[in-house]
Amino acid sequence: MSTSISPLLKFQQDGGFVDIQFNGPGYTWTNNRQGNSKILQRLDRALANSQWIMKFPFARLVHLPRVASDHCPLLLILTPNLHRRRKPFRIESWWFTLAGFKEKVKEIWLASADTPLQRRLRNMAYSLRKWASSHRLNLRARVAESINMLSKLQELPINHPNRDGEGTSITQLEDLMFKQELYWAQRAKDNWICNGDRNTKYFHMKATMRNRKNMITSLKNDAGKTVTDRVELQHLIDGHFEAFYTTPHTCDRSDSSWNIIKQHTPKISQVEANNMSAAPNMTELREALFSMKPDKSPGPDGFSARFFQANWDLVKCGLFSLVEKFFLTQEAPSSINQTNIVLIPKNDQPVTIGDYRPISLCNVTYKCLAKILANRVKTALTSLIGKEQSAFVPGRNILDNYLIVQEVLHSFKTLKQQPGAFAAKIDLAKAYDRLNWDFIDTMLQNYGFPDKLRKMINWCIRTVRFSVLTDNENGKWFQPSRGIRQGCPLSPYIFILASNALSLFLKEAALCGSLNGFRFLRTGPAITHVMYADDLFIFEKSSQNEALRIQEILNIFCTISGETINLQKSSIIFSHSTTSAIRESIQQILNIAAH
Repeated sequence: MSTSISPLLKFQQDGGFVDIQFNGPGYTWTNNRQGNSKILQRLDRALANSQWIMKFPFARLVHLPRVASDHCPLLLILTPNLHRRRKPFRIESWWFTLAGFKEKVKEIWLASADTPLQRRLRNMAYSLRKWASSHRLNLRARVAESINMLSKLQELPINHPNRDGEGTSITQLEDLMFKQELYWAQRAKDNWICNGDRNTKYFHMKATMRNRKNMITSLKNDAGKTVTDRVELQHLIDGHFEAFYTTPHTCDRSDSSWNIIKQHTPKISQVEANNMSAAPNMTELREALFSMKPDKSPGPDGFSARFFQANWDLVKCGLFSLVEKFFLTQEAPSSINQTNIVLIPKNDQPVTIGDYRPISLCNVTYKCLAKILANRVKTALTSLIGKEQSAFVPGRNILDNYLIVQEVLHSFKTLKQQPGAFAAKIDLAKAYDRLNWDFIDTMLQNYGFPDKLRKMINWCIRTVRFSVLTDNENGKWFQPSRGIRQGCPLSPYIFILASNALSLFLKEAALCGSLNGFRFLRTGPAITHVMYADDLFIFEKSSQNEALRIQEILNIFCTISGETINLQKSSIIFSHSTTSAIRESIQQILNIAAH
């Protein structure tokens, strides 16, 4: 960091100022020179403290084009014209503290006892929305009023008869402040604050900043045009994700490369197969439900895990009936697999849709099914997944393989042997979102997963319907034809089971001698690769033949799986003993730049 910026950063930190998010050109000043002498910098900005941001939560800064000056004019819009439709139903955590709420839930639930679970939840949402409108509390005003009343009571003489109400007033204020804390904590989505901490102001600020960061006011389309119109923005977002998730990709199951996978894929035991597809029980369902964080963002039906956990005795039979029927028929109502996509910015100034990460919000009813399946599948991972993969496998730590990478790279500094060695960091572009469904099913079949279990997993993957939430508004619903969801409990385990095919290809090449891997000692074991989740490092001696074989394996894997290598985020690190000529040739073969 340059020293010229340090005073500004210190000023921001000392004053508690936040840099207001902007739209428009990234740089606000130029020296108006051309060629190599041209300088562009962001010198002009708008700063605000927490009180100002809470007063103008939707304020936006626009960098206008430079015309007559070397600086961009800055336009600060305090109250942008936001089109607001009725928000989707969402259960509120603070409702659970209201007198009569639990009784109301029971009344609504029992009134539709003979209807399917999803219809009962729709009835519950409709009735609770009406109930909430009649019990709406202006918490901020009520807290201020309660504080004022308590202050007046405490100013009375000590022997004044009204002083007897002080204890009651304190209790009422504590109750209101607790409700207010729950309200803002649910919106802040902050997991590190301890339960019971009175941090209402912090939660309020965090929620406001979170909403500001996630609010999409403009995007550049594929033609480079900035779109700001509300309807056009929604159309742009919907079109992008529908096109991406429905892009066709054929998995050729007759490809000869499958012979390698079939030959080297470990199989689950018959006992494991029986346990995985056995009928569920109430204890298993309860463990799955209560392992969920109570106030994680709900799916399209609006019900958080807290609703089901707090009303377990009331809802357990309906939930278990859904789970039991799913394991019996390998099907469930398609509505429970409806999923919202929310867009999380990858950086501080997102410009295109590619600057956002799609995260799936699944219904809790669906997550109960997926969680039970995930808990069963992960029991077999230790025997199915090689130690090259350290993520999501019980008994392994994701940091283990990370430490191996650090040790290998450290040894590169002192490696003197010719021709040297290299480490290729391979980044899979949108790894979860591109996985081919037929590829997943074929891998599960190769592992020996029973048909019943495969059908249930396929139902989870193939019956999903997406809608992108933009500023709490649903977009167009569409059905994908590939990919697994970030946010589904089953997805991490499906991913490592499917991506294990790449590991099998690399290990088979090492067995055949076409890859040598890296050895810390001449007599030590060879390390060809390590993986932690979707991060892959391949280690090899610096040789064109080995680089060609790695490229061939990556191409085969991408062809059958639907994955794509992100060349911009991938990189190669060479040992000091690798010559410049070899470095250049390996970079050309793999089409990856050196780090």
